[in-house]
Amino acid sequence: MALFAQHCDNARSIVMKKQEFKVKATLQKKNNFWYVVCDYKDGDGKRKQPWLKTGIPVKTGSDREKNKLAPLLEEKRKELELSLHTSSDILFVDYAQQWINDNAFRYAEVTAERYKDVIRSNIIKYFKPLKLKLNEMTKKDLESFYQHLYKEGKKSSTVGHIRKVVGNIFHAAEDNELIVDNPYSKAKCIVPTEVKNNQKSRFDYLRASEVNTVLEIVRSNFLYPMVYIAINYGLRPSELLGLRWQSVDLEHGKMMINFSAVQVRSKMVYKKTLKTSYSYRSFMLSNEAIEILKNVKIEQERKEKYYGNSYHKQEHDFVFLKPNGEPYHEGALNSSFQRALEKNGFRKMRLYDLRHTCCSLMINARTKEGNPLFSSREIMDYMGHGSIDTTMNIYAHVEEKIQNEIPNKIVALINGKKNERDTAC
Repeated sequence: MALFAQHCDNARSIVMKKQEFKVKATLQKKNNFWYVVCDYKDGDGKRKQPWLKTGIPVKTGSDREKNKLAPLLEEKRKELELSLHTSSDILFVDYAQQWINDNAFRYAEVTAERYKDVIRSNIIKYFKPLKLKLNEMTKKDLESFYQHLYKEGKKSSTVGHIRKVVGNIFHAAEDNELIVDNPYSKAKCIVPTEVKNNQKSRFDYLRASEVNTVLEIVRSNFLYPMVYIAINYGLRPSELLGLRWQSVDLEHGKMMINFSAVQVRSKMVYKKTLKTSYSYRSFMLSNEAIEILKNVKIEQERKEKYYGNSYHKQEHDFVFLKPNGEPYHEGALNSSFQRALEKNGFRKMRLYDLRHTCCSLMINARTKEGNPLFSSREIMDYMGHGSIDTTMNIYAHVEEKIQNEIPNKIVALINGKKNERDTAC
């Protein structure tokens, strides 16, 4: 309560008609600890009886012990009463904004920026017109919000990220005793059936027969080096854009994946960390990849001389930069990639689908005898997954050619079993 009081004077000063809350309180024992049990009626006249932790263990449970805790009892009662009065004046969107302002420093820069964007672009955008107060928020309000996000076309992973921010906001409000009932803990998030189906269909990758077609489409385009590297090494867009020259050894033909760069709103944020610990990996570069990267470096040095003082010298030695030295934005690259494909009559794809392509090619690669060319462990390590389940659940798509052969193989197996039976008879 004290913490919130330091930061929310502006919210408390909002001129509104205050609700009156009369709180009664008693001491009760539970699990060998003392609790302050409060009793009051909310704005709708419903009776509430929250149990507030004291953290004080029960020693004797005698009336004398209870009397010693009387000052704490009164303190807890007054804090709750004050918080109820205070929260009755605070709009949910105001508290959400105040929360990120006060807590941004606790998170990494990229995380803080994403939280700010979630609050600005989603939470405030949706809830501001509703003018709901913090203590009025219900599980139904949040469930309606989640459904709204899905209707807007957001992916489950995006909705999950937004829910995480919502949860942080309400947990903070609960910790500061501004709410008694936490709606976030009760609200369900159900993915609509049509959204599930749409999300499944959004997954795409290049078949083996399509890879060279796409490479030819972008061959004379600035995208070619990035598309080639992404397909051959299965890099995430963040890993591709975060690739640095210090991580590339052209002399010995090695490449380390140990940095990333992600887009947050209109700027790229550099990260010294990857998605998971398994994402850190190294590759031996093919001769073609070495030549491609050598040409990128030569062209980059030439452009730096050409632009002179107007060249945007980067703090980090990124491999892939615009001609003037500015970093690429993932969104702009996706748009350029899609335009190049559509101009040549190819279907719409994302840069991330090139990573899917790499994994699918490895999974479907076969020896002359029809056996897998790569083991599950090799694929898992190459892609930087934590388990083979991740790899197979996401990428186990069978090539049409192989898929068409399956029925014939089943028939052959059946006939083989039949012949064995006939011979035995």
